[in-house]
Formats: sequence, structure tokens, C-alpha cells
Amino acid sequence: MRRLHETWVLQGTRVEANGDAIEIERMLNDELDRVSETDGGWRVLFRRRTDGRLWELSYPKGEMHGGGPRLLRELDVIETADWK
Repeated sequence: MRRLHETWVLQGTRVEANGDAIEIERMLNDELDRVSETDGGWRVLFRRRTDGRLWELSYPKGEMHGGGPRLLRELDVIETADWK
């Protein structure tokens, strides 16, 4: 299953998103429709328009400011059961 990881890099006095940040943003804007959310919005379920596959956006480093870098991952059939 495909996994896209955003990373954060300190550039002087500001934090810049790197890693897969551009691809995550592109998919969120152009390919995915929001289906549901849980954990107060810290986990969001999306359906890909072209093939119906489910993707989950989460913030696995929730102890960081703003939830930390994003993780967007395609779910397999077993993992989708957590969302029903």
C-alpha cells in the first residue's frame, strides 16, 4: 500500500514542509473526496475519485505543534473495517 510522508525542516526561524508534502497536497486537492473523520479530526478518511480506494490522512506525531507532519496512506481491505 502506498504511503506518503510529509517531513518538516527548520529553515532559519521557520519550519518548511518537505518530503511528500507537495504530493499530499496535490492528492487532497485534486484526487480525494472527504468521507469521514475521527479522533477530533486527527484522522480523516478520503475516497479516491478515479478508483474508489480509501486513503487516510493522519498526524502520527501528535505531540508536536499542529499535530506534526502529515501521513497520507492507502488503506487495505482489513484497515477499512476500522472506519465502519
